Amino acid sequence: MAKSPKTPVIAITGATGFIGRNIMFYAFNNGCRVRALTRTSGDDAHNLTWVRGSLEDPSSLKTLLDGADTVIHAAALVKTRDTTAFDRVNRQGTENLVKILSDNGPKRLVHISSYAAREPELSAYAKSKADAEDVVKSSSLNWTILRPPAVYGPGDREFVRLLQWMKKGYAFSPSGEDHRFAIMHAQDLASLAVLLARGNTGKGKIIEADDGHAKGYCMDDLAKVASSLFTRSVRTVRLSHFSLMLIGAMGSLWETISKNDVMLTRGKAREMIHQDWTAQKALRPKLKSWTPAYDLETGMERSFLWYQRAGLL
Repeated sequence: MAKSPKTPVIAITGATGFIGRNIMFYAFNNGCRVRALTRTSGDDAHNLTWVRGSLEDPSSLKTLLDGADTVIHAAALVKTRDTTAFDRVNRQGTENLVKILSDNGPKRLVHISSYAAREPELSAYAKSKADAEDVVKSSSLNWTILRPPAVYGPGDREFVRLLQWMKKGYAFSPSGEDHRFAIMHAQDLASLAVLLARGNTGKGKIIEADDGHAKGYCMDDLAKVASSLFTRSVRTVRLSHFSLMLIGAMGSLWETISKNDVMLTRGKAREMIHQDWTAQKALRPKLKSWTPAYDLETGMERSFLWYQRAGLL
């Protein structure tokens, strides 16, 4: 009698965040057992085991990796008023995980990075992501670095703010016609991450994912889709680079005064002004077994309907 195939066990960091949560649900809904790291308690379920701990705690990392076949490292800090925390969480956290993996854990690692790692001079966040990639690349692990672009979908708190402004008739963009960016639905990123984790595809490579639209988008493209969804005109308001940097400086100052995290800081303004956030042709995924399921129109419509049902639009 033939043996049934072993159910793959995937350990996931950052599973309580937007991207990590999508990866976690996709994994256990598609035949994987998941071990997920959390700073708080979680309720175990079929094919899901929560492990309480953090990237700073080697003991909890060893527990997380116990019995795992592969790891998807999705934990990351994307905004904080303490810029040194970017290095502590994104680089040092990755370093801690890689050390445990190298010593006695599974050797397959899919590291979720960011397009921002291409431009480390722009912000403390971008530098921390580039430094984390260097940690992974210098290891002896069977690694793949997966760089997502702007990721959106139901539950994303940043994308709903964009839609809320569009509902009022406005979309904001840096001035100039040459600002292009890639975008990707969270479910497409999750399916790609799990596919990579379950095999050796992409071993030793950096992959820059997107929604299949190689040329990327400008804000006018999103405004056009939003106009159809809201059945009203949505106008793109172009902000000068000086204005964005001024708003970013004010955001950084307000962070210091209020002790609250702000999304648009000096560093984030520099990232916004950067002209090209599309995938590099040589790094786009070349996988026969994966294609994005969501184009821009479908993804925005599904997200729009979800936010409407949640009472957020």
